[in-house]
Amino acid sequence: MFFSDSIFNINDITLILVIFESISFSVLLLAVREGRVLSCRLLSLFLLATGCEALDTLMYWCAPLKNGYLADYVYLFFVFKIAAFLQGPLLLFYTRSVLYGTVGPVKSVALHAIPALLFPVYFAVMMAELGHDKVVEGVFHYGLLLDSWAFNWIVYGPSALTLVYALASVKSIRVYVEGLKDTYSNVDKIDRNWLKLLIYGFLFTWCWNFANIIFATVGLTSLSALFGLTGNYYDLIFVKALAFYNLLYSRMALGRTPPNSVGREELQPTEQPIQESQASTPVENSAPVIASQLPLVQPAASLAPRRVVELPSEPTEVHGDETQEVPLVLVNRLVALMEQERLYLEPELTVDQLARAARIPARQTSNIINRHFGVNFFEYVNNYRIEHAKTLLADGHGHSIIDISEMSGFNSKSAFNRFFKKITGSTPSEYRKSLL
Repeated sequence: MFFSDSIFNINDITLILVIFESISFSVLLLAVREGRVLSCRLLSLFLLATGCEALDTLMYWCAPLKNGYLADYVYLFFVFKIAAFLQGPLLLFYTRSVLYGTVGPVKSVALHAIPALLFPVYFAVMMAELGHDKVVEGVFHYGLLLDSWAFNWIVYGPSALTLVYALASVKSIRVYVEGLKDTYSNVDKIDRNWLKLLIYGFLFTWCWNFANIIFATVGLTSLSALFGLTGNYYDLIFVKALAFYNLLYSRMALGRTPPNSVGREELQPTEQPIQESQASTPVENSAPVIASQLPLVQPAASLAPRRVVELPSEPTEVHGDETQEVPLVLVNRLVALMEQERLYLEPELTVDQLARAARIPARQTSNIINRHFGVNFFEYVNNYRIEHAKTLLADGHGHSIIDISEMSGFNSKSAFNRFFKKITGSTPSEYRKSLL
């Protein structure tokens, strides 16, 4: 057979494109020398594993390639199957690196690598079960290889592991976002859409491949073949989507935006200019906000000032066991800032900013909110915002819902509607109609 002969059909071209794009994108990420280099390396390895898996599929199912050029290299048909054992751990490690800047302890990383490191053992067991001649014959007659327990694990084991790691990655994001609610009053802009695309796309791949396995097991070969072919096209779309999203949101894709950063200036009490937090990295331009310059609206009855508290000039910290009763002087200080200065109207208010304004250590501020009010910082601030919005809805000035959401400190209508319904049991529009 010569290279002028036809080797690949249109379905094979799809796999070739997946391989080429995965390798190209992987090399591009390896070239990154700034930002979150660890995240880039892990995403690069994940995409490389995706390309290797596509290559493994192409080598086996492209008959002209297998029979004409690779027939003498039997063991090559098994080498790239190790990639399927690597995808799950790499996905979880990438998720952790983006969220927390690390993949965890070295011992933990080594533990997750065990299934892939044992691949030579699986292969040796398969050889012992089938023998050399049957393995060679199995390359051209796939069903013969399924007589080996080890080969079944090589083929189907990664599917189970992939599901576990994908779900663990989803859980990592949810735990991370819940943790943010102790620090940030708005988490919508901190959502990792890039990670969600990667993880949920990967989960969809798993579901599709699992359906393919089920169809093949019960003898629905035509349907299995259809799912196998369409799965290749999905992989192509998936890799293209990752590449497009990376180009569109390169700072997040390359891990250059710290997961704990929203880039807002620190609030200081009563008409003092805001000082930029040394711990945050700005991601968008924002004019300095002074507490007394925030929009003023008559508060609802539930927001009426409880007590005027004079703020001391030095930070106050109460030492001792955190299980002790929260000092009311500190509680009143936070209440005064929220109800009189209305710091909740700053859309990107953080617990650090509130703590600086109250001159209380940030950790203690969070502790006071958790223990005294029984909510996290996110809920604490947004409860004030909802009460403010209810006042605006009732004032009869005819503001639009989106205007009210912005005037109440929300920076997205969807977040406003979601939290408003959670608190009141109705949407803002329904609440306004109920007042008529």
